[in-house]
Amino acid sequence: VINIKNVTGLDPQGVSILISSLTNLRKHNGGLKLVNVTPATITFLNEIGLTRFFDIFEDEFEAIYSFSINAI
Repeated sequence: VINIKNVTGLDPQGVSILISSLTNLRKHNGGLKLVNVTPATITFLNEIGLTRFFDIFEDEFEAIYSFSINAI
């Protein structure tokens, strides 16, 4: 779970880190959840086609709980 509440924008390096992290976690049957994503960041991720790869939640509790739902 990555809380990006204080992230005001993503540059190519930030996007690369997110993609690399997600790829590595999925290789080990893990997942990556983004929390507190600003509307501008959601718009940016949508424009570059990445919102379909990331689970986005409003708070940490929802994100953590989603791991247990997916395990059932």
